[in-house]
Amino acid sequence: MRAILIAAALVLLCQSCIRAEDSGDKQFTSRAAEEIIQGNIETATKRVLDLINKPTPKPQETTTPEGTTTAGSLTTLPPPSTKTPNYLNPIVSATTANKYQPFVEQAGSPGIFPSPNSPAFNLGPGTSRYLVIGDWGRIGSAQSLGLDQCSAKDYGGNNDVQGALQQTETALLADQVCGLLGGCQAVIGTGDNFYQCGVYPGDTTNRFQSDWSQIYQTPKTPNLQGLTWYQTFGNHDMVITGSVEAQIDYSKTDPKWQIPSNYFLVDLPTTAGGPKIRAFFIDANPFIASYNVTGQKYNKAYYKAHLNATYIDGQIAWLQSNLASSTADYNIVVGHYPLFGSATQYGFDQTGKATSPYPGNFNAWQKLLTTIYDNKATAYMNGHDHVMTAGNPNQPGAPIPYNGHTVFLTSGAGSWGEPADSCGPANSNYYTNGGNGGFIIVSANATTFQSDFFVLGSLFSQSPVDDARAELLEAIRGGSTDLQQVSSIVDILLESNLPFREQLLGGGPWQVVYSRGPLLWQGFTLAGNALSKRRIGRSRNKASQDYNPADRSVINRGEIFGEGVCVTASGSYEPVGETDRMPVLVKAEIEGGQLRAFGKVLPLPIRGSGFVRIAYLDDCIRVLQDRRGGVAVQMREDRLRQIIGDSD
Repeated sequence: MRAILIAAALVLLCQSCIRAEDSGDKQFTSRAAEEIIQGNIETATKRVLDLINKPTPKPQETTTPEGTTTAGSLTTLPPPSTKTPNYLNPIVSATTANKYQPFVEQAGSPGIFPSPNSPAFNLGPGTSRYLVIGDWGRIGSAQSLGLDQCSAKDYGGNNDVQGALQQTETALLADQVCGLLGGCQAVIGTGDNFYQCGVYPGDTTNRFQSDWSQIYQTPKTPNLQGLTWYQTFGNHDMVITGSVEAQIDYSKTDPKWQIPSNYFLVDLPTTAGGPKIRAFFIDANPFIASYNVTGQKYNKAYYKAHLNATYIDGQIAWLQSNLASSTADYNIVVGHYPLFGSATQYGFDQTGKATSPYPGNFNAWQKLLTTIYDNKATAYMNGHDHVMTAGNPNQPGAPIPYNGHTVFLTSGAGSWGEPADSCGPANSNYYTNGGNGGFIIVSANATTFQSDFFVLGSLFSQSPVDDARAELLEAIRGGSTDLQQVSSIVDILLESNLPFREQLLGGGPWQVVYSRGPLLWQGFTLAGNALSKRRIGRSRNKASQDYNPADRSVINRGEIFGEGVCVTASGSYEPVGETDRMPVLVKAEIEGGQLRAFGKVLPLPIRGSGFVRIAYLDDCIRVLQDRRGGVAVQMREDRLRQIIGDSD
């Protein structure tokens, strides 16, 4: 009853004062609207409640929003004379994946120098080694944008320039590591070979040369130069009509490039006395249900042609038959998309949800994982997410019981690492590199199958911003109560000065997980939840925002007494001034709202405009700052549910 009375008071107040153009409450209204624009509906509501208790509100002047701020002058790439990567001291990180696997282990520790004499790498005689790398071809990507079938609007803005530099750096590091370990036998490619759209028939843009042979097959990389690349292909490889076929045909031109068909098996080259390793390369592109949408940028000719039960089930039957009859010491399956361990987990969320992309077209993911488990494949390797992880198939909620044998390795950071891709559910992996660039070296002999993660330790891939973001995610995952530490982490993100990508504003709603300063986000949510024990990311009363970059609309939502009573406010937004780098100033107009209380919907005549700075933004976390210094951290609700679960 008390909540209903408050709701009624809100409506009466909105009708009596929010519309008043010349009343003394205009300053109050402006600030309340601005709080809503910043996603702080709860604080705006608290202002209304405070005003109810005042006998006579005092007139105040209207505050004029401050002007545009210009982002700093830090360039995307540091001057070439500042620092060079130290390839002789690569950062090596690896952890034990699953101690219950009798024949499969992952070993190593941070800072171990890669040497066959080191106990971490010396597996004994007959050891074969393989470079596992994915998502690598960015050298010629920028030049391909804007050409036929590869519009900059749909495919641009994906770190092509910086990624091209990192691709070269990763190649040199991989060459160095293979040399230090005594040589590698082959390369296992996990797809997305040519950003952003694949190659044209006839390779009219010379991508095989610029992105592959001139990077990995030259005297500058002597330890990679003679290796054969066995590969699958990913979503970026199938945009241009004929791209997949061109990559298959190139296998006839250069025997070191091997994609002989859409899916295939091969016995990998081994060292003398080494084990027999059979690799099964699959085409998982038509498994993705989320691409099966009209206008979706990967819903192109190749995808459409292979989106049918005959192709998908035929491929699964082929895999089942050949795995079952294999006499290899180790059988590995290679596809482009993750099953476990990163932000995307097609092997985890197979609960039959109606929403894309699960459980996949024709239940493909369930069939694939069941086939892998039934035949006790040694490993499943993939790319797609720009991160390196050792996935945990035994995580809580996994829909198919783990077989106790298979390891799941993501290696998708061959030219660019993205911290957002490490934003997986709690307990989703045994190891993650946090989104830096790098690759995996797999070593195998008669008794051991080992994976070591080589993280690119250079000025291009690691920064205080990357580290801060990883620490913030960990604080959210663990429900940290050390808000002072969280505040220090947020300070680093406020100075990110990274490129601004407006499309990342979408994908919401985005939920508030932390705030400080004049925004006073805690004011209402924490009052309703006893400060949520002051744990970041935990609040019974939720506040969220939902931006739509397509039409630049915005919807704000805030719970007052849990889900039973909530306020929504809707309007539009417009970036102001420079938008190349953050912080970016955004002006928003609130045009109306609703109060939902116990099944009833009451309109709120909310009007007003305000400004907010976007200081940090990726596809998982964003940091906003208002003109009075208040700061709020928001996280995409789907990612938040993934890392903390629904129980919190």
